[in-house]
Amino acid sequence: MSEKDATNHLNSYVDGKKLVLEKVFDAPRELVFKTFSESEHLANWWGHRLENRE
Repeated sequence: MSEKDATNHLNSYVDGKKLVLEKVFDAPRELVFKTFSESEHLANWWGHRLENRE
């Protein structure tokens, strides 16, 4: 797949005993790396923080 054709999507498959998840983003590679590798952005990458709901 070329970068031009890339859209946001998730691929998942089983490879032996491994579950493989691949996420494709329609964004510049440098920006995706920055948001995954810098701690101030990483929390948002993985999702919202769990809240105490009583």
